Amino acid sequence: MTSSQIFHPVEIDNIELRLSDPIVSDSTIEELYRFGALMFAEIQQRGSETDRKLANLLGWSIASLGFVVLKYSQMAANKSQHAVLIMAMVLSLACVVIGGLALLSKMWQAPSEDDWFKEELWDSPSMLRRYHVVSMLSVHQTNARRVAKKADCLGYIEVLIVIDWLLILSGILFF
Repeated sequence: MTSSQIFHPVEIDNIELRLSDPIVSDSTIEELYRFGALMFAEIQQRGSETDRKLANLLGWSIASLGFVVLKYSQMAANKSQHAVLIMAMVLSLACVVIGGLALLSKMWQAPSEDDWFKEELWDSPSMLRRYHVVSMLSVHQTNARRVAKKADCLGYIEVLIVIDWLLILSGILFF
């Protein structure tokens, strides 16, 4: 399953080389910095939304698993129903595992204080600003990859939980 975000990372080394060229104007650097700050905030927001959706589906997955486990003895009256409910349990458990792994606490990458106060660039505000643009780009790429992986997990869970619910419903209604 592919992520809905199309992510085309640039080569950081190439960007750093281009930004170190004094021919690149300060107004260009200022625009890149402004847009970088916007992209940094956007990827954090996207990550928060993805985590929120993952947590919501994790809750539904746990509820689904709990329902099947608690009602299993009452619902599994024949072999067909037994098989359907076992498949539903397996799918629920898969959703719980995928959601739990996707939500594992990991620190978001952020520019460090070493990046912020780059000692050798104190005397050159223009070069310091250029360095900050590269630092934001690196952080953005790392965080964007993390969000894309979480979004992929979210897509898998969405499909599996729907199949799971259909199995539970068919186990209740048709067997």
